[in-house]
Amino acid sequence: MEIIYIDYLFLLNLVIDYCILLLTAKICAAPFHRLRFLAAAALGAAYSSVLLFPDFVFLASWPMKIVLSTAMVLISFGGERKLLRAVLIFYAVSAALGGAVFAASMLGGVGATSAPFVPVTMRVLVPAFAVCYAAVLVVFRRSGLRLERSLMRAEIVMLERSVAIDVLRDTGNNLRDPVTGAAVMVAEADAVFELFPEEIVEILKWGGEAARLFEAVMTVESTRGRFRLVPYTSVGVGGGLLLAFRPDELRIDGRRRRDVVVALSPTKMCDDGEYSAVI
Repeated sequence: MEIIYIDYLFLLNLVIDYCILLLTAKICAAPFHRLRFLAAAALGAAYSSVLLFPDFVFLASWPMKIVLSTAMVLISFGGERKLLRAVLIFYAVSAALGGAVFAASMLGGVGATSAPFVPVTMRVLVPAFAVCYAAVLVVFRRSGLRLERSLMRAEIVMLERSVAIDVLRDTGNNLRDPVTGAAVMVAEADAVFELFPEEIVEILKWGGEAARLFEAVMTVESTRGRFRLVPYTSVGVGGGLLLAFRPDELRIDGRRRRDVVVALSPTKMCDDGEYSAVI
């Protein structure tokens, strides 16, 4: 008789589901909400564990599996763009990792059993996940997808108003505030208009040189002293200035950042609207 330890089964499925969600986020270029991933993985692990009990065999049906897996994706990526893509990639990664684990188990001398799962150890799981991870990265890079893109969610607060925008993490962005040395997040101006009083919005809508806009916003009493000019250089451009402000509060993926100022870009940061700022 084969003995199955439910605590080990729960832990094993928790690790597997968490790895699948991490890889899904990597492929989708979605923010890494690790606590949400852990909650979703715990739901998947609990589901796998209760299937051991005869009274819950009905949960093993395909409709229930689809409901469960969709719930896991919603917990992990709910509120993100391209949610359907995340669902499909979650299924693809699950199949790929499942195949890798099964193959590794066969190579390790573990044959097929009548159990509702493949009896696998961490010694098999870790290299199987590593191989699956590397293979998926190679496949997606060859298909031209930008896996290196990492998106985060930023909440900006100023004058008791707030906006939430998607931000691209750009490891090549070395822009700094020359006064404080703070990092600079460049955001589309119209994506953060809601933060400012009407007088500031009207000034920003004028457009034109940053120095001219700076002189104009400095005349508004409620925001006086909050704006500054940040110099920048880029490929094909000798140099220039961006109008920037220090928000009352900035959180990126839930983490409070005190060392960041926000510069305003008059142009779109991304043609398809996937993100509105770069840091």
